[in-house]
Amino acid sequence: MDRVLSCFCPATVVVVDDNVNFLESMVGCISLDKFVLKCFSDPIKAANYINQTEPFHALKISDIVSAQYLPGVENQSPVINIQNISSVVYDPERFRRIPVVLSDYFMPNMTGLEFFSRLKVSNVQKVLLTGMADNQVAINAFNKGQIQGFLNKNGTDFSDRIVSMINVCLKRYYDFFTTSLVERYANNKEMVLNDPIFANFFTSLLSAISPVEYYLTDPYGSFMFVSDTGQVYLLDVVTESEMATIVKLGEDSGEADPKVLAALQSRESILVTRNMDGKLPPVKDWHRYLKPAKSLIGYSTYYFHLDEHANTDERFHTIQGFKQYKKKVGSEAIDSCE
Repeated sequence: MDRVLSCFCPATVVVVDDNVNFLESMVGCISLDKFVLKCFSDPIKAANYINQTEPFHALKISDIVSAQYLPGVENQSPVINIQNISSVVYDPERFRRIPVVLSDYFMPNMTGLEFFSRLKVSNVQKVLLTGMADNQVAINAFNKGQIQGFLNKNGTDFSDRIVSMINVCLKRYYDFFTTSLVERYANNKEMVLNDPIFANFFTSLLSAISPVEYYLTDPYGSFMFVSDTGQVYLLDVVTESEMATIVKLGEDSGEADPKVLAALQSRESILVTRNMDGKLPPVKDWHRYLKPAKSLIGYSTYYFHLDEHANTDERFHTIQGFKQYKKKVGSEAIDSCE
């Protein structure tokens, strides 16, 4: 993994082709671990659906960055509310987001490129499905930036190639959002998402707990992970500089429990508060938030704790997982082939 994505969530992939048999075969043979399909044989209906649906579920950097500035103050940085990234997890309709649209090139009423020109949404990854005769058209469109990919429909391995293409496009979609987020940090080169050591650690963690969605919850590398059944895991990360600040606060207060302070000074434990406002609890209460920690040395020294039983928190009881969503919309893909 080159860089850690700030978030990832399964989503809806729209497929447009006038051949209903092709659409039905797509639904029947493609693995849906990270996305659901919504298929249309009518490109006009598909464009209307995307233009009406995607604006309500699109991933927008404006949702977490405040453009409000104090009058008369120079060189102000935007206010970034990273916690807003994970707030979408409580929306059971979050999987209706449309990051990827695939369209056949040659259709009776319009070409795939004409269909793409009707889309009024930004950042959606457009993939053209072609026959042998349409390949040069697709290459030209790709070089002009009209599409982000193309696939020849001929060949026995088409289902594998299309799943691979969709997964690449999903990553690109979320990487575009991550890039927009990182660029808003003054020291973006040192941000945890850009740290290759942290990225390798993150990849190993994904393999170990197998979540289908995840969300950055603070600038230091803390994440919320959610399984397909809605099980929540929380990774709490504290940097060395933040630990030093916490320890000094405890030492200066004169109120810290000696055992708690010793655990923080040795870096064997961290404080896990998860306060939305970022404020620490009273020093005398720190024992309630003390958790064992491990360390990782990258751009910074990170101290982390993984909570694998976060669902005991009542806040997470309302989260509906991707598996439940797929059952609810299981028939929609076929029903949309009109």
